[in-house]
Amino acid sequence: MRFQTVTIATIFAAAAASAGAQSWEGDLTLGYGFGEVEDEDISRLGFVLGGLFSVGDNFSVGTRLDAMRLRAGDDDEHSHVTNGVIAPMFHLDDQRSVGAYYEFNRVASDSDDFEFHSYGLSGGYEIGTFAGQVYIGTLDESPEQAGSEDWVEYGGSFTYGLSPEALVGFRYDRTVLRNDDGESAMSAHGLAWAYDFGDANVFGGLLRSKTDDEFADEDDDIFTYKYAVGMGYDLSAVTEFDAMASVELVRTNSDLVGDDLRGHEVRFGLSIPIGGAAQSAVPGTSVAGQILGQGRSAFGNNQQNSFNF
Repeated sequence: MRFQTVTIATIFAAAAASAGAQSWEGDLTLGYGFGEVEDEDISRLGFVLGGLFSVGDNFSVGTRLDAMRLRAGDDDEHSHVTNGVIAPMFHLDDQRSVGAYYEFNRVASDSDDFEFHSYGLSGGYEIGTFAGQVYIGTLDESPEQAGSEDWVEYGGSFTYGLSPEALVGFRYDRTVLRNDDGESAMSAHGLAWAYDFGDANVFGGLLRSKTDDEFADEDDDIFTYKYAVGMGYDLSAVTEFDAMASVELVRTNSDLVGDDLRGHEVRFGLSIPIGGAAQSAVPGTSVAGQILGQGRSAFGNNQQNSFNF
């Protein structure tokens, strides 16, 4: 079943191919970061490629691919996090849309390797400068955990343009595991904002994730908080290169079982619009970008948040 939504998306795209002109608009963000967590050095290198493929006026497919390599400490071991999303949508009119989604997430290191596949249904609504989308689905995991009998996930993301220059966004995701031992859950929610001054912009985000103690097999719930603020500059203002360079300061607090971890990081990004897309004020590799453009699974969002992605 994990490839069912991909198959549906292919059928939808073939059926809609005759509906009108095709186009793809998106952006690519290259990112590098370094910092420290409890006196241990960390560094990252990765990219985010996201966009919207449109066929005529009534059909579109949202796509996103994230890949990141994280190194912590002085050893040579690296962790790799990969996430991909494909989300076909039928637009019923100028305001309402319905569709499906498929997402995969993989975390791999020298000592561990697991992945999950998430799929479900979604609906969207737009009016004026407001846009919202909700979803409900399930997931498969590999390797399968003992007692993982029934997964349910749901949530939504919402954005509102306060003015042509100012944007705010909010998201909430929840993944629930039900088995013979009861019910446990992961949840993630965040608030993001951005303001465009023209050649420069500022952005920021607040992200909180929670893992129930039953889910983590620990005595207490696990919380992770992430605070970030950044600034970008449009390079086309001084060169012929259409791109945005950005820098972001990130603070992470994790309340683990009897232990609190504190960390900070500096992230650099280079965002390049593709296919005639307008320059985004929010880099895909930023915390605000994670809140505004991330996948539809609290399980995946929490895993990426745990790896400081």
